[in-house]
Amino acid sequence: MSQDSRNHLRGSLCCALMLGILVPRTAAASGQQSERPEEILAQLLARAEGAQIEPSVVLEDGYREILAAWAAGSATAPAELATLQQDTEFESPRPSRPLLSGRVLFTDKNPYPCWQAVQDNTFESLAKQEPELLLAMAFFHHMVYAEQTALPLDLRASEFTKTTFFSLVDLYLDRAGITSVTRANAVLMLIALANTLRNLGYQRFGKEARDVFSEALKLDPDNATARYGVAFQEEKLGNYRRAVRHLERLSAARGDDVEVALRLALNLARTGKLRAATDALASIARGDGPAELRILAYQELARLHAEEHGARAIAYLREARERFPQSWRLGLQLSNLLYRDWNEAASLVERVATSWEEDPGPSLRFRYESPRQEKAGHARLAREVDRLRPALARALERLATQPLAQRNVFPECRGVLIR
Repeated sequence: MSQDSRNHLRGSLCCALMLGILVPRTAAASGQQSERPEEILAQLLARAEGAQIEPSVVLEDGYREILAAWAAGSATAPAELATLQQDTEFESPRPSRPLLSGRVLFTDKNPYPCWQAVQDNTFESLAKQEPELLLAMAFFHHMVYAEQTALPLDLRASEFTKTTFFSLVDLYLDRAGITSVTRANAVLMLIALANTLRNLGYQRFGKEARDVFSEALKLDPDNATARYGVAFQEEKLGNYRRAVRHLERLSAARGDDVEVALRLALNLARTGKLRAATDALASIARGDGPAELRILAYQELARLHAEEHGARAIAYLREARERFPQSWRLGLQLSNLLYRDWNEAASLVERVATSWEEDPGPSLRFRYESPRQEKAGHARLAREVDRLRPALARALERLATQPLAQRNVFPECRGVLIR
């Protein structure tokens, strides 16, 4: 409804009220006219304007209200949107105005073009106010993606959210400009998504995780976390030579990183370079790095030599046991090799059973631990997003004051509004 139409309607309603021609339904039903004229006028205007409400406006308002709740500190907002976007209908959990309450039933089997139109309009509106807010939006939609993949997996919904995330990162760089700060923030966002994909499982999402780490690496070729992520994914996918290339480059830049040195040694062994792998593993095992990495280096040394040089494998494990006597993993591996000496093997197994809780750390062979710099980067990103949340809340408040008659209507939103 245009402003001229509103003014015309307002005048007509005022005349009708003054002449006693028009009485609100509630007052007529009760036989009373106790409401003040301005209150009656407000009700009538609301009804007249409400007749023009489109499903897309209800959907957009609901989406923005979920964003506003998250900006204000709600921890459940991402899960709310994750659930709503997997359904064939939409009902806002907290409509901003009574007129915008209702349920949207999508008549199209694919509601995502409608969702995309609604979200894109909000992104553009926020970008005009403060382009930095798009970083917070990308962070929010990454959280939505994490929630969607934790639900019974709806591939359409999760793929839609992942596409939204990439669009937001691109829009953020475009509108905020590519600077050292915005580039660093975009890289951190991509790494966060790559880690989420990686944690979903290598068989299904390993290639996607690698590709997202690679996108981060394109933005910042010197980013050690992104390059390590690519190398790790290549290793898990069985592309050991590719992993070696990335790890060698990392090792040249970060010669003191024990975890990089360990992964490089393991991948050298898998490409058949046993001498180089043995030398590297022995250096790590006898060095002064973290205990869990040194233990794993000893384990890998023994594994490399177990078949052809059993005595050498046993010697490595005995040396390791002297350095780490409480490690149940070392004890168990050594007992498996001592099949010719049952008494010593049985004694080791008994000690393993009573000392396993004192192991200095989990095995990185079976469980990946994020590098320290990756954890620090994620914490830095979270702090930046927390700084942006109050500004996002204020921007959404300004959008909420936009007259309903000026709201965009999207032809992509084919649905029925049930009031």
